[in-house]
Amino acid sequence: MFHIEEEVDKPSEVYVKKRIDLFSVVDLDNNYRITLKELQSYYKDKYNKNGKFINAELRFYGLDTNEDDFIELAEFATFINWKIANQKYRAKKQIFTLVQTETYKIRKVQHQCAELLLL
Repeated sequence: MFHIEEEVDKPSEVYVKKRIDLFSVVDLDNNYRITLKELQSYYKDKYNKNGKFINAELRFYGLDTNEDDFIELAEFATFINWKIANQKYRAKKQIFTLVQTETYKIRKVQHQCAELLLL
């Protein structure tokens, strides 16, 4: 879906080691992959250096490079591609809004049909 190749700096060994250690903390069920729910649980009540809540969903989309809805260790140990993360995040939010709108329309029609049946 969002397979944009972009040159990204290679993480240092120290960074990779820290990410490996963190992976085992975030992977609550120890199945060697992180779900969005696990990442949200970890980042709940955590702030970035600017004092804002960390957006776990945005991070998730930036790390799930193969788009299988899981973050494996190799993905977790890389830098987040913020450009891709933002594109995926906005697209998912647009889809969610569209689904909500269509669901509302369907319910409205169902309600109107029910009213007609009662007449």
